[in-house]
Amino acid sequence: MGNSNRSFVGLFIVFVAVVLTQSAFAQKSADTVRLPLSEPISVVDAFHNLQRENAMFSHVVFDALTVYDQVRGDYVPLLAKSYKRVSPTSIEFELRDDGKFHNGNQMDADDVVYTIGWLIDPKSKVQSQQRYNWITSVDKLGPYKVRINSGEVNAADMLNLSTVITVYDEQVFRPLTDKQDYGRAPVGTGPFKITQVDQNKGIVAIRNEDFKHGPESLRSQVKVVHGLPVPDRSVQIANLITGNVDAIFDPSEDQLKELTQNPDLAMTSLDSFSMLYIQLDAINRSGVRQLQDPRVRKALYMAIDRQPMVSSLVSGGSTAKLMDGMCFREMLACDYSTTPPAYDPDGAKKLLAEAGYPNGFELALTARPVTKDAAVAIVGYWRKIGINATVDLVTLNAFTSKRAAGQLAAYFGERPYASFPDAGYALDVNFANESRDYWRDPLLLKAIKDGAAERDEAKRKAIYREAFDHINTQFYMMPISSLPQTFAHVKGLEIKPSPIK
Repeated sequence: MGNSNRSFVGLFIVFVAVVLTQSAFAQKSADTVRLPLSEPISVVDAFHNLQRENAMFSHVVFDALTVYDQVRGDYVPLLAKSYKRVSPTSIEFELRDDGKFHNGNQMDADDVVYTIGWLIDPKSKVQSQQRYNWITSVDKLGPYKVRINSGEVNAADMLNLSTVITVYDEQVFRPLTDKQDYGRAPVGTGPFKITQVDQNKGIVAIRNEDFKHGPESLRSQVKVVHGLPVPDRSVQIANLITGNVDAIFDPSEDQLKELTQNPDLAMTSLDSFSMLYIQLDAINRSGVRQLQDPRVRKALYMAIDRQPMVSSLVSGGSTAKLMDGMCFREMLACDYSTTPPAYDPDGAKKLLAEAGYPNGFELALTARPVTKDAAVAIVGYWRKIGINATVDLVTLNAFTSKRAAGQLAAYFGERPYASFPDAGYALDVNFANESRDYWRDPLLLKAIKDGAAERDEAKRKAIYREAFDHINTQFYMMPISSLPQTFAHVKGLEIKPSPIK
C-alpha cells in the first residue's frame, strides 16, 4: 500500500484530533467538548452496537493489535510490539508487556485469546460476524505471544486485525453472562476511557493519561468529551447557539449557511469514506414485485438528479463528490468501469411503461433521520415519473430489524467505509450476509470468495471490477455521493483528521 491513500476519516476518529485553541481555553472553564448524540447510546461496545455515534467512542476506547498509518502506508504495532506472517494463513504477534487496561489490569495473551475466541464462536451471535469468522483459531504461544490462524488465505487479514478486532479485558469479560454488559461499563486500553454510560445523561469519555503505547497522533488535547442525547436537530442547533454544546454533526447546507452567519460559530468539512446510496429489492423479499424487473430499477435511478440534490440537501454537499461505483477508488483493490444511469426523467417514464407500469406503483423509501432531507427529495423525483412514493423514517434498530425481516423494498442510507477501507468489505457487508442480501447473485458471492483469497492487488482489482460493474448494470444499488463529515462548531475549536487509525 502506498502513501497515496486519502485520509481514512470517520466520525469516530475525529474527536481524538479535536484541538482547543488558546481562545477556546479562555472561554471554557474545563477542557471539555460537548457533542450532541442523535440517538441514545446504552452500550459503548465495538462488537454489539453498530450505532454510528457509538463507533465514535468505542474506536478510541478499545485498541487493536496494530493500526494502519496512511502516512507510512503500513501497519504499525499498537498492542503488539511486532508481528510476522509465518505462513499464508498464520500471523504471529509479540505483545507489549506494558499494556494496561483502564482498570489497571495488565493486557496479555489471555485477553487476546479470549476476545478472539469469543468473537469466532458461533454461539456469541455478534453482529457482522463475517468480520471475524475467517479466523479459525488463536493460539497462546507465551504470556505475550499469540498466533492467529485462518482456514484460507484472507487478503484483508491485517486490515481486519487493525480495525474491527479490538481487545477486551478477559478478567472482566469472561464472567459476564450477558456480554453486552461489558459495554455498560467498558474497559479498554485506548486514549480515552469511559466514566459514564447513561441513555439519559449521555456518555462521558476522559483522556487516558496512562496511554503510553500508541503513536503520538492518537493523543488528544481535549481532556473530556461528553456525548449528550439530543435527538431533535432543531434542539441541537438551539443548544449550539446558546452554548450548551460545542459542535453538531452534519447540519444541512441551509442550516450551515444560517449558523455560520453567527460570529461565534464556524464550519469544518472533512473528507471521508462514507457513501450515500440507494438499494432496491431485486428478488421480491419485500413483496414489491415490480422491483424484480431491471427496467424498473433503472427507471427509478434515472429519475434522480444527483448533483443538485447533493449540493443543496446533503451536509457538506458542496464538497461532496458524485460516486460511480459502490466503493471508493482510494480503497484497497477498488475498481469499476461503468457508471450509474444518467438523469433522464422522460426516459424513466418510457421504461416504466415498457415494464407494464405506465401509472407507476406504490413504493416506500426507508431512510434514517440523518438522510431525511435527501430522502424526501428522492421521493419527489420518483413522484414526478408516476411512482406513488413515500418516506419511511426509522431508527437504526428499526432499520436493522426491517432489513433482516426482508421488509426493505427501497432503502436510502449511508455506508461508512472508513473503519475498513477495502473493496472486499464493500462487497462483503452488502452481499455476504443473507439477512442483508436483497439480490442473491452468485456472481457477487463468487467475487467475495475469490477476492478474499487473492493477495495480488492487480488480480483482486480485476475480480472486484467485474462485481462492481455487475452491480451497476443490474441496477441493484446506486451510489449517490460521498458524505463529508461536516461540523458546525464554536470558534476556537479546531477539528482535524487523524493521520492514523
